Amino acid sequence: MDETLGRQKMTGCYVTIPTMFRDDADLSLDLDAVGRHVRFLIDGGLREGTGVLLAGGAAGDFSTMTFEERCAVVERVVGEAAGRIPDAMGGQTTSTRELERLVKAAEHIGADFVQVSPPFYFSPTEEKYTSGDGYLDKQCVELVGLGSSRSRPPTRDVRPQFREATRRMLLDAGVPNVLPA
Repeated sequence: MDETLGRQKMTGCYVTIPTMFRDDADLSLDLDAVGRHVRFLIDGGLREGTGVLLAGGAAGDFSTMTFEERCAVVERVVGEAAGRIPDAMGGQTTSTRELERLVKAAEHIGADFVQVSPPFYFSPTEEKYTSGDGYLDKQCVELVGLGSSRSRPPTRDVRPQFREATRRMLLDAGVPNVLPA
């Protein structure tokens, strides 16, 4: 996806899809409820040009789900959206290897974007952050054939140096549509 197309697709409201759970002993995923919610939004007029759907994003339940559950939620959102509205998979993790798996999964599932956030729950140096020992490295972003949507952490301490480091790293790796946070 080139930068111009990415910017066109990333237009409108960035709508977080709540992760629905069943009221059972395991608090298992309720993918039918997730699908109904996506249909509700699309039936209400959300479409390409007016919004982007975000599944398992930075402010969501990503930290309480397994890798497989995260993929299942995104797969349901992408399937229900069926190309009518762009979608993004939350890529939040403290593990570079897991981020690599999430990016590959998002591409396989057919998500348009991956939301990548600086780790607000740790305070690494910029050198650690960009070195490959930290949260995000070029090895991971080089795998991305889809867009990357950077996200501000859900705190007001946004750490501008990490936003800029992330932006440079993604651009250097050839990610085609790095959009401003």
